[in-house]
Amino acid sequence: MTEPFFTRRPDGIGVGLYYVNLIMQAIGGSLQMIDPDLVPLGEDYDGAALALVFPRG
Repeated sequence: MTEPFFTRRPDGIGVGLYYVNLIMQAIGGSLQMIDPDLVPLGEDYDGAALALVFPRG
């Protein structure tokens, strides 16, 4: 999911999640995938469900 230059969007360049993941790792946090069935996203949602997990303190 965080591989650079991989995208399924016709106009995407595939660096968004890559950079988010780099920043989260740099501050001691993480980027985690969530089961979309566990959060109320609505029927029209068809993308990935992600959580930014920040370090305490």
